[in-house]
Amino acid sequence: MASIPKNITKEPVNDRAMVKLIISVLDNYPSLKNTNFPGDGNIVQIIQKQLPEYLGNLFGSLIHEGSVGKGNWAAVPWIASMDEDLTTTVSEGVYLVFLFCADGSGVYMTMAQGTGGIEKHRNKKINSIRREKILSVIDTSDIFMEKGQLPNGSLKAGNNVRAKAYEKSVIMWKYYSRSELDKIQDNSILEVFHPLASAYLSVKRILNEGKVKDTIPTSLERYIEHCKNSDWISDEKYKWKFSDWVAERVDLASQD
Repeated sequence: MASIPKNITKEPVNDRAMVKLIISVLDNYPSLKNTNFPGDGNIVQIIQKQLPEYLGNLFGSLIHEGSVGKGNWAAVPWIASMDEDLTTTVSEGVYLVFLFCADGSGVYMTMAQGTGGIEKHRNKKINSIRREKILSVIDTSDIFMEKGQLPNGSLKAGNNVRAKAYEKSVIMWKYYSRSELDKIQDNSILEVFHPLASAYLSVKRILNEGKVKDTIPTSLERYIEHCKNSDWISDEKYKWKFSDWVAERVDLASQD
């Protein structure tokens, strides 16, 4: 496993500053969703500013970002930490993310991967390849994490499509219940997040891909676009049929 460079983290203070912020989100966000967006500025500030800044002070080499949704309340708010060599957006690549349960019952610390950015059937194959590669090298028990997707319904968001996508995107995870958070300090979270961040930094070497969107998906999308616009397929309807055929049948695993 790759070690964390000395400049990525500072020694955390053994207090409850981070825990208290997480508890505030869990206790207040579920009811906040019933108000007009963006509603209570305090909780929004915790998610979008205070928690990302807290993590940024400790793990400065990563990009930290929080979201409550765009235009409408997200069923599941999140706070992500990203290595810019892997991704700068949660729609693609691999990143670390805290996923807050929709009902305020707890929060998941996870390593996850993008749920958008390219067509879903191709994205599903790429995510499966990534997950297998990462889990074949990283022993999740060494970093106190569970491996694989979140169990169905973990985020307590009913049939919300995005929440379901988040659950399926997870590579490894650790759960903190609301009641557990009453009993722990920041170090209890950070002593897990630290080795998780170290494992995350090793992902670049494991995948040997940089941003995946710059390799297989982009090449495939360019080829499909070429099929749609090329003069060598003269009948317009066959341009679309052939491009769809390529997208459905190219085995990304064999391109690895």
